[in-house]
Amino acid sequence: MPLRILSSTLDHRRRLVATLMLALCGMAVTAWLGYGAVQQLVDNQQDETRARATALGLQGLMALALNAETGQRGYVITGVERYLLPYNAALNDMPTALGTLRRSLHDDAHQLARLEAFERVQKLKFAELAESIAARREQGFTAAQQIVQTYRGSSYMAEMRSIVTDMTQAENDKLQARTAASETSAVRAGHTILIAGLLNAGLLLAVVAVARAGQRARQRAAAEVERAQRLLRNVVDSSPSIIFVKD
Repeated sequence: MPLRILSSTLDHRRRLVATLMLALCGMAVTAWLGYGAVQQLVDNQQDETRARATALGLQGLMALALNAETGQRGYVITGVERYLLPYNAALNDMPTALGTLRRSLHDDAHQLARLEAFERVQKLKFAELAESIAARREQGFTAAQQIVQTYRGSSYMAEMRSIVTDMTQAENDKLQARTAASETSAVRAGHTILIAGLLNAGLLLAVVAVARAGQRARQRAAAEVERAQRLLRNVVDSSPSIIFVKD
């Protein structure tokens, strides 16, 4: 009987250890899956934010170009230097705006190529603005008017606007795709966390069940040992003397 009790106790301990190991492995796997789902959601949201910022940055390029043109026109018409404030501000801010967009689009070769095309035309446009401003300052209104009437500046603006429109459309397409991906990732992350929680709860319940079963087995074993000892004491107490005879 003691050997049977010991064997039963060892079996319960093995089951408890095996269940604990399974629970730990399950928790590790579900934690990894949950982390991956949440990280994918974060990545998609970051891409979505970057696409929005890029689209706004593209509109900012055209705003700077229009400000520069507005300042040039005001100066050409009036000859008053303060009208050049928007032009000078755009001249200073354009390189920074282009640099920001270039960094944002570093992994998109097609958009970078469009941005380079925009920059080439932008430099031509700003050179035309500078030429007309210099002509107005040095030669008067008529000389500046002649430069404006070549319509080179208008052509440059139309080309810049076309490039920005194409780039903005591309960013909007990416934004829609990333928004959809974010929504999918959010649903997947929620499902993963829910399933992981249920699985972990089930594993913990299994550990508790095995532990309780082991405790009950130990209690039964202790009771059996107690009964055996009590029976032995009764036998000894009922026999005053026991004599072994050997021939």
